[in-house]
Amino acid sequence: MRRLFLAIRPSAATLDALASYAQAQARHWPDARWTRRENLHLTVCFFGDVEEDRVMPLADDLALSLAAVPPFRLEYAKISFAPPGSRAPTMIWASFRPSRAYEDLARLVRAVAQKYALGMPEEKDLLPHVTLARFRDRQRGVAGLAQLAAAPPPFTVSAVELVESELTAAGPNYSTLEVISLRKTP
Repeated sequence: MRRLFLAIRPSAATLDALASYAQAQARHWPDARWTRRENLHLTVCFFGDVEEDRVMPLADDLALSLAAVPPFRLEYAKISFAPPGSRAPTMIWASFRPSRAYEDLARLVRAVAQKYALGMPEEKDLLPHVTLARFRDRQRGVAGLAQLAAAPPPFTVSAVELVESELTAAGPNYSTLEVISLRKTP
């Protein structure tokens, strides 16, 4: 079994801004486990455990289906506690503006993956976000968060990555198994 998800890798400018933010904020939130720059991503769909012999067929079906999806842009919105609306957050997110194209992509990916990822968790809120940090314990009575000094520019999503997640005591290790392109624009 392999623990898989489909991810969007933000632009270099977005990664730089988020990694700098995390580095600056780490001293304010010592109880948080901050995501390493190389692990920053937007999860389109978490598949969970997929049997070894289903991994490549899943990648092939995703590539076939996503070849019809046009590239789209994502625009940074804000830094926030998560999950949204929680009085005792467990994470810090960098959220992006709601995107119909992102939602459509996530639903298509989920539909394609259903027959391969038999234990796939239920669909969650489709707000595009990057998890910057996870708290070891729920945070109660927290105040606001600092925001980015300057918002990174919007970026175009033209590919997604099929990623394997290996959980370790030091945190997750992510390995990209396939880069899947969206529809090529002329």
